[in-house]
Amino acid sequence: MAIGECPNPQPDCKYAPSCFGDSHHEAWPRRDYKTGVEKRYRRLGVNITQLCRVVHEEIHANAPPEKPSRDEMLQAIADARDE
Repeated sequence: MAIGECPNPQPDCKYAPSCFGDSHHEAWPRRDYKTGVEKRYRRLGVNITQLCRVVHEEIHANAPPEKPSRDEMLQAIADARDE
C-alpha cells in the first residue's frame, strides 16, 4: 500500500470519495518523545502503521499509550538493528 492510500476505503467515509490514509505512530503524542533515543524509538518501522484517516482520528480521540521506559526503548532499537 502506498503512503496516502487508504487501507480500508469505505463508501460512507467522511472523506469520500477522496478517503486517504496516513502514518500513525504507536508512540504518541510526539511532544512526549524529545530525546534522541525517544525520537529514534518513535520512528522505528514497527511503531508506524498506515491507517485510514478516520481510524487514525478515532485512535487519537482516546488517551495515548503509556510511554515505555528508556531501557525498553533502547532494547527495541537494538532489536530493530538485528532484523
